[in-house]
Amino acid sequence: MTLIKIEHLYKSFDKKHYVLEDINLEIFSNESFCLVGPSGCGKSTIAKSMLRFIKPDSGNIYFKGKDIYAIKDYQKYVSFVPQDPMSSINPRFNVLDAVLEPIRIMSLAFNTDDVLNNILRLGLKEELLHKKVRDLSGGERQRVAIIRAFTTKPELIIADEPTSSLDAIHKNTIASLFSEIKGSKTLFLITHDIKFAQKICDKIGIMHDGKLIEIGGKDDIFKSPRHSFTKKLLDSYSLKCEE
Repeated sequence: MTLIKIEHLYKSFDKKHYVLEDINLEIFSNESFCLVGPSGCGKSTIAKSMLRFIKPDSGNIYFKGKDIYAIKDYQKYVSFVPQDPMSSINPRFNVLDAVLEPIRIMSLAFNTDDVLNNILRLGLKEELLHKKVRDLSGGERQRVAIIRAFTTKPELIIADEPTSSLDAIHKNTIASLFSEIKGSKTLFLITHDIKFAQKICDKIGIMHDGKLIEIGGKDDIFKSPRHSFTKKLLDSYSLKCEE
C-alpha cells in the first residue's frame, strides 16, 4: 500500500530559483527509503514539506490517499528525528522522561513496562534511564531521539541526517538501530552518506540541485546507476558500480 505520495512538488524561497523542482515520489508501507545527495540539494526541504513545517508553492503530498493538510491529527501518524537531538529534547530531562514526553503531549495511552521494554530492546542500557540527556554521549542522545520517535507508534518515521555529527562507531550503532526498526515502520531517511543508505534502505532516491534525478531499488542503484551524477557519487565513496 502506498503510504506517502508526492506529486509535482515545487518550492522556492527567494522567487528566483526553485529549491525543489517537480518532485514526484511514492513510498510504500513498511518500506525504508533513503534520500541521498549533497548539502543544499533540497533533501531537508522535502522532509519539512512532508512534516508540514513548510508549505510548498505548488504540488501535493498525500498520506494514505489524503492530502496531508486535510488530516487533523497528522502528527500522530508521523514522527521526526532531527539532525541535532538536543534541538528537540529538553537536556534537563532524564532518558525515560524524554522518551515519554511526546506520548504525554499527544495524550496517547501507554504501558510503562512496554515503553521500558522498547527502550531496552532498542539498545539503551537500563542504567541510562535516569541519566540526564545532557550527560549522554552524542550517539546515546541520537538513540534516545530515535527511540522516542518510534515509541509514539507512528506509521512513518522521518529522520534528517541522523548520523551526520557522529563518529564511525556511533554511526554503526545508529545504523544497527534503524536495521532493528526496519520492516516494522515506514522509514524516510535523509543522508549525504550513501554507505549509510546502502546498509539501511530498500529504495534510494538521488537528489541534485533541487531535482530528484534517480530512484531505484538498492541493488539497481549500486549495480546499474543510470544518471552520471549517481555514478560520480558512488565513485566518491569508492562504491564502484558493477558492470
